[in-house]
Amino acid sequence: MNSLARRLRDYDKTDMVMGRVYSNVFDCGFIDMEQSWIQLLLIFSNKNDSVSKEIKEAIENNYITYREKQRLIGVLSKICNSIEYTKIKLTLTLDDLQTKKENLRKLLQEHINMLKKDLDMRLQDAAIDVHRLDSTARKTSEHLRKRIKKTLPLSLFKSIDFKQASDCFTKHKISIKIDKEPYAEGIESIPYINEGDIQADLILKDIQRIILSNLFSTGCSQHTVIEDFNMLIDHIKSSADLAGKLVLVMSKEIFQQYNRMLFDNPNLRELMRKNDDGSMNITTESGTRKVYFLPFVNQPFSLVVKDNYFTKLIIREYDNNKLVNVTSENIKSDSDKFKLTLNYELNIVFEGNADLKIAHSQRVTSE
Repeated sequence: MNSLARRLRDYDKTDMVMGRVYSNVFDCGFIDMEQSWIQLLLIFSNKNDSVSKEIKEAIENNYITYREKQRLIGVLSKICNSIEYTKIKLTLTLDDLQTKKENLRKLLQEHINMLKKDLDMRLQDAAIDVHRLDSTARKTSEHLRKRIKKTLPLSLFKSIDFKQASDCFTKHKISIKIDKEPYAEGIESIPYINEGDIQADLILKDIQRIILSNLFSTGCSQHTVIEDFNMLIDHIKSSADLAGKLVLVMSKEIFQQYNRMLFDNPNLRELMRKNDDGSMNITTESGTRKVYFLPFVNQPFSLVVKDNYFTKLIIREYDNNKLVNVTSENIKSDSDKFKLTLNYELNIVFEGNADLKIAHSQRVTSE
């Protein structure tokens, strides 16, 4: 059992049963192996079998690690549940075979119960590592501070799906599931890569949605209709009143037309110079205009706004200059998870209304 668990040391629990690609070789896990395991175990299955002294000591003295115990429970449960349905290739009478099956099932269940009892005791005794949680809060705060220093909202936008937000000011809680070990004293501590970055990304996605919600509800003094990308570029270049303005293009169809034009017109790259924040400059005799594509929003319009339209993004700071307040609950469960809750308050202020709303073709894809 001990060597079996160590073979699975870095496997996820589901992979251990279902199989996975490991070092470029597909390991079938126990889907194709369970019958062989059952055949082998039945040979040595006797009525008086019980958990050995050595296995008890290995579990009690932590020779088998916390994660390995979890995986062993999964392996043994899988074998135990498959005994009745496995075609046995042993030369035994029906009664003898049934007796051996019952003996094996009982023995496996004893091991499973002992492992579960040990895990429950360790979970009960484990205490949340407040210093590690505090460190995560600081890292999350630092990631957020670095990102919101950049031009808003352009540097915040990645490929996201728009969801309507209720208003521009919110107090929000995000619950994410994280393995207990990194945040619990008394259980093996396994470091996380880029800890704090995941939490910051979750908050940034909410910021993006709130910005989009406000954009959709903003008022406009002028409206016009422009069918395609070529007409849009001609309008931007020829309109002197668009100098120093930012054009937010939210149509996926217009963006696809732009990509196709790059192949037909190589000079387009010279006309539209890309900035670090993802926007593009169009320079004309009457000044520079800035264009930013938001194709993932997939709405048939563009908005023309002032370059300083997005004036404020406030994430309310909590005590000790933390942007987030990280709390946790030590919940006992089969999945060995607990909730990491991030609290923040957000406020976004726009400078006036949009100058122009440009309606595009309704031939917008919905995927």
